Amino acid sequence: NEYSIVQRYVAALMFYTLDGASWTNSWSNGTGYLPYNHECEWNGITCNEQDLIININLAGNNLKGELVRELGELIFIDVLNLESNALE
Repeated sequence: NEYSIVQRYVAALMFYTLDGASWTNSWSNGTGYLPYNHECEWNGITCNEQDLIININLAGNNLKGELVRELGELIFIDVLNLESNALE
């Protein structure tokens, strides 16, 4: 569905704009690129039964940069924990 594409896009945008290849627990598994598996399987992401992202916990994960405004498109998120990172 359309929302699944939006949530994957936003997660990918977070990865590339917040220096995802340098994260302590990177989604790229050392490759520098996002994996092919579903974003619900990525470290720090929790989804509900419908595979909608409801929790992102990337606290203390070496994120660097500025949050993207598209993060607001993840309308099903209950918890967003990005503390202890170098965010602007």
